Amino acid sequence: MKNHKFCRQERFIIGVSGGSMCDILEQGFDACKQPITDRWTVIFADERIVPESDSQSNYGRYHVGRLSEIFRKAQFITINPELTPEECAKDYNNKLRDIGCYSNGVDLLLLGMGPDGHTASLFPEHPVLRSELMVDSLIDSPKPPPERITLTLEFINKHTKSVIFVVTGDSKAPVVKEIVNNINSSYPAGRIKPITNDLSWYLDKDAAKLL
Repeated sequence: MKNHKFCRQERFIIGVSGGSMCDILEQGFDACKQPITDRWTVIFADERIVPESDSQSNYGRYHVGRLSEIFRKAQFITINPELTPEECAKDYNNKLRDIGCYSNGVDLLLLGMGPDGHTASLFPEHPVLRSELMVDSLIDSPKPPPERITLTLEFINKHTKSVIFVVTGDSKAPVVKEIVNNINSSYPAGRIKPITNDLSWYLDKDAAKLL
């Protein structure tokens, strides 16, 4: 990832998701002897509205272990979990505006995908898929915890320069096949279409076994 075309810029905003993405990034940075990340700002594709000390906090997971040696706390744009979900989403939207996500865009967004085709906290048939907001809240997430914020399709498709899906595991293979082969684009992950058309899939052997 250090050779990604946008990484050579003076400014670099990267968006990350939760789940196994943190472990994958740790492995990637372990392969880099001297990762240069001092110019990076890290935002979250979604976040659970829980205290940072909670094991379900995406930020809490990222700012421990290997990654805590690579990124300073100030490089992360975090939520305020003390706010209501709606207020939390509005507050995070303002933070993204303040760092230039709307004027200059997010350089790279790393997304995972669930077996049901969800990505970030964009779940199949959930009303948030139709949201016209840039950052929206959920109080009824199909996966716990129920209260979350998420970047919306509106944000991702309009304000992200490059999107990379990193997907592992054979449980994802059927949906990967449908999306990558343009059989079914109704899954939330299949509706990710950055305005630049710069979209890539990085799959392990299991996730790619039906391609």
